[in-house]
Amino acid sequence: MKQKFVFVILLAVLLSMPAVAQINLGGRVGINLATISETDDLGGDFSFRPGLNMGGIVEYMLMDPLGLQVEFVLDQFGAVYKEKGSFDWGDMDENVKIRGNYFSVPMLVRYNLALDDQMTLYGLFGPNVAFLLFGKAKGEEKISGHKIDEKLSETCKRLDLGVVVGAGVQMPFDQYIVFVDLRYLYGLTNDFKEGGYLGSWMDYVFKNRVLSLNFGVSGLFQLDILQ
Repeated sequence: MKQKFVFVILLAVLLSMPAVAQINLGGRVGINLATISETDDLGGDFSFRPGLNMGGIVEYMLMDPLGLQVEFVLDQFGAVYKEKGSFDWGDMDENVKIRGNYFSVPMLVRYNLALDDQMTLYGLFGPNVAFLLFGKAKGEEKISGHKIDEKLSETCKRLDLGVVVGAGVQMPFDQYIVFVDLRYLYGLTNDFKEGGYLGSWMDYVFKNRVLSLNFGVSGLFQLDILQ
């Protein structure tokens, strides 16, 4: 409840910001390193799984040095779950790859710090709303020969809420602005639901954790609006 309250406050602050003089459109692509956190020890470990992201950017230029950056991104989240151990009934050897393809909408406050007339550092912070499009949990429990191959919609909830924090650097290139940034997505909501892979442990809470390195360009199109 506390996490959802924080998310609502952040979203309200962003949406209450006034319209500004100029909107810049751009795009970005990047590499995700995604994993899943757990509230207790399942016996195994979630490790990072690489993925991709790609999407568009809308920048609302507020009063210098603040801006509002809203993005529409195709994101790959997930993890690799491994568990090994010896028991009275045999040896456990489980390896499951989890991949979720999401449509993400980060709504970020941006703070710019100009180093000189060419290079600008910036920080990003704000909520992220992600919707599961499709994906799979796929692997094997070798002791039993049981194959795991199920749609992620049977395992995970469709809506995922989180908070993004990041920092980057930008500089002009021809008539455009190129940038590179590093971000961390901290998931707030429990992703797994009852009935799917790992979903029978309802006392556990599983949340997305994603580190991403992004490259992009802004200023592809500019739109002037009323201040």
